[in-house]
Amino acid sequence: MKKVIIFDFDGVIADSAPFYSERYRQSAQAFGKKFPVNDIEDFKNWYDSAWENNYKNLGFTDEEIEKAMLNVRKPADYSQIPLFKNIKEILTKLSEKYTLTIASCTAHAKIQSKLEQENIAGLFSFISGGDNHGSDKQEIIAIVMRELNISPSDAVMIGDTEMDIICAVKNNLRAIGTSYGWNSRKRLEKIGCKNIIDTPDELPEMVDKVLS
Repeated sequence: MKKVIIFDFDGVIADSAPFYSERYRQSAQAFGKKFPVNDIEDFKNWYDSAWENNYKNLGFTDEEIEKAMLNVRKPADYSQIPLFKNIKEILTKLSEKYTLTIASCTAHAKIQSKLEQENIAGLFSFISGGDNHGSDKQEIIAIVMRELNISPSDAVMIGDTEMDIICAVKNNLRAIGTSYGWNSRKRLEKIGCKNIIDTPDELPEMVDKVLS
């Protein structure tokens, strides 16, 4: 059996951080809050996977957070969100040697639709989305492992946030952090992530190294 790669979607395959950064900026502006993010690098150092903290740090009350979420959580049109440069070719190459899966807090249907749009849906054996488990990334990853009966020693998780790495470790998985996504290299290093890449082009070599 091939060894398994468990990919996060946003920030690893889909370049969605600029889109969501703008959503947060709009919410802050609507409620008269100062948004301390000027560019995508600022966003990588500001964004907290525990989304409530993002609002609390901006000074939102609980009531304001509930109202603001109607804006941030309104359906995102992933057909307009690009994939990272060269990622399709990289995934195709990896699929020749490894079994590819996805574990993401994004809804399964959105992921599936985007993969079909890009003609790469057939590269993935299984997708675990956030439909029933929200932002419980530990369980979303565990679903993939149970579904494919994966041994932790035969798999690696690839994620771009502190939560991805922490939840991979809680599932006894090795992890690769992508600093080109939603969190910076500095933040990934701070939580002890040893395997970090700065561009998608580094993925094949790092995966081979970790799974060898």
